[in-house]
Amino acid sequence: MKDKSSRLMNIIQRNGSLDEFKEEFDKISQDATIKKEEMKQILDHQFDDAEKCTMLMIASSLGNGEIVHFLINQKVNCEKRNINDWTALHFASYKGHANVVRLLLILGGCSINAQTNDGSTGLHLSAESGHYEATKAMLHNGRDNPLMDNRDNPILDNLWDTEPTAADDESSSEEDEDKTETEAAAPLSLTEKLLKSVEKNNLNEFKYLLKEVEDKDKFLNEPFTPDKFTWMMCAARHGSTNIVKYLIEKNCDVNMKTSADWTALMFASEAGHYKVVKMLLDDGADINAVTCDMSTSLHLAANSSRVGCVAQLLESRAKFNLKNAEGLTPLMIAKDRQKHYVITCLLEQHQEHEEKWAAAVAAKRSKKE
Repeated sequence: MKDKSSRLMNIIQRNGSLDEFKEEFDKISQDATIKKEEMKQILDHQFDDAEKCTMLMIASSLGNGEIVHFLINQKVNCEKRNINDWTALHFASYKGHANVVRLLLILGGCSINAQTNDGSTGLHLSAESGHYEATKAMLHNGRDNPLMDNRDNPILDNLWDTEPTAADDESSSEEDEDKTETEAAAPLSLTEKLLKSVEKNNLNEFKYLLKEVEDKDKFLNEPFTPDKFTWMMCAARHGSTNIVKYLIEKNCDVNMKTSADWTALMFASEAGHYKVVKMLLDDGADINAVTCDMSTSLHLAANSSRVGCVAQLLESRAKFNLKNAEGLTPLMIAKDRQKHYVITCLLEQHQEHEEKWAAAVAAKRSKKE
């Protein structure tokens, strides 16, 4: 069975034609010793390479839409994952093959929110790689928007918001521990020590320092600065995913506000920490909360050129037409201040899609009346 799978995979890897693939497929399937269920196992076989990929994953990565379509019709497992938890949809999104993305979503029924082992969705990967058409396909769940034009979109370098490298909680070195103990001549306060552990995203150190606190739940939820800055806000601003997760588990309020009405979601959005943005939204963060100058998280992400956060907020249904105190929507900010072209494209296409949907609903209502 492995040999038969390899013959088919070789055709895909050299980007062979569908006719060539079907010819080999027919030879194998017509073998009287091969049962129908065994044929499916042949097509779903994960190869003994470094990543344990399937034929569908490789065909999706290469953008071979004809073979992808054929495999979907053969009822292959579109949700199968490789060693890094990537599905075929992740490969197609990362490589920017919008046609394959649509096939996998519409015909294959792939989970649009499936995450890799580092928490990335297909939308994250397409936006990170600057693939406008694939990102558009993901935002519309694979369905074309007839209002969109076909203008060329430049691939921008360093498009995605850079995530900070998280400290590995399980492997803090003895050298780092020695450095913490002797870092400064003057002893640090507990708050200063905790701040340093948050900046490093070192949860083990953070929890160890909390041993000095009697009422931990109250301490973690209360502001610790005059402008009402909380530990959740601090962790969100630094992109400290381990600390944010711990604070969420401790039921810390994700919607607390500073004296300027900033929330943790706003700090994460402005700083470009899209993974933290998703974590906070999943825990009930108010996506449309406003600051004292009426800016939302989407305003802040657009103003700071945080493409990943803009995509995440739009995917989570953030209101894109709210105006801040200056009378500007996120789209106006992106245009007027010459922010990333892709942010403008994302906001434009989302606005057009929503307006079309609203018009369709209005037309439906008028018919009923």
